[in-house]
Amino acid sequence: MKSLVQNLSPQKLVSELLMKLSNPQNRRKVVVWVEGKDWRVYNKFFDLDKIIQYGKCGGKVIKEAHQLFKEKVTSVNSIVILDADFRRLEKYDLKTDSNIFYTDGHDVEMMMIMQENVRNGICEVFEYEGERQQFYDDIFQELCYLSYFKWFDYHHKRCYKYKPLGKVHQSQAQLNDLTWIENTLYQCSKKAWDESNHNTMFVRIKPEDVKEFIRENNSVNRYEITNGHDFYKRMCKHIKDKTKYERNEECLNDSIIALFNNEQFKKTDLHKSLRAWCDVNIDILRNK
Repeated sequence: MKSLVQNLSPQKLVSELLMKLSNPQNRRKVVVWVEGKDWRVYNKFFDLDKIIQYGKCGGKVIKEAHQLFKEKVTSVNSIVILDADFRRLEKYDLKTDSNIFYTDGHDVEMMMIMQENVRNGICEVFEYEGERQQFYDDIFQELCYLSYFKWFDYHHKRCYKYKPLGKVHQSQAQLNDLTWIENTLYQCSKKAWDESNHNTMFVRIKPEDVKEFIRENNSVNRYEITNGHDFYKRMCKHIKDKTKYERNEECLNDSIIALFNNEQFKKTDLHKSLRAWCDVNIDILRNK
């Protein structure tokens, strides 16, 4: 589905889907919803003759559209693949709906980079000659405070905006300073809050509260807490600084998607869950 745009409502998505299902060729197909541009990753893992693809919208819209569609049509299978975000850290029950699936790790980007063969492949593609595990450890460490800040924001529903950080190319000293992070984000976040006509005051995040939050949650899985776009942007900086290559996030993502083949996908919990669904319903996965 290449025609969808970010601002489509769940109602419009469902209306469009019902039109597609009126075509006899589509009546036996399974509807598969994914977030944003994630079909770039998943395309090669599904039998595209058996599904109707939907994407290019945020997770909230996708999930609402799926639920609305299921209320209207019970005879057609519909499944959703969402980024887990902080849900596992927040101890959400991710099995309440057997037709909704979540990525391993924080999001689809981190699910791919979780695979050792993918991480090693990136080092080979960019001819990185240093210690490979340290290459990735450094990125996780540099993003640690920002990742906790985002989780704290999510947990307390403070609604900060992260656009001021751009490509996350700031110095390690800046990214290790919670006060600097909050000061950098505050004006943009408050402005967005005020323009959204909230009836309550914008509540600033106190760096000391985040530090306490870190102390209370200092042993979480780093693939769960780290945002994939932050990680890829920071990786671009390391590739530029430590190899003879230079890539932007989109080009790096292309390389990672190429390395994340069906063999790697089959190692994920997401694949296991989808395979179990296929065994009960209809097999929509490619075996090779």
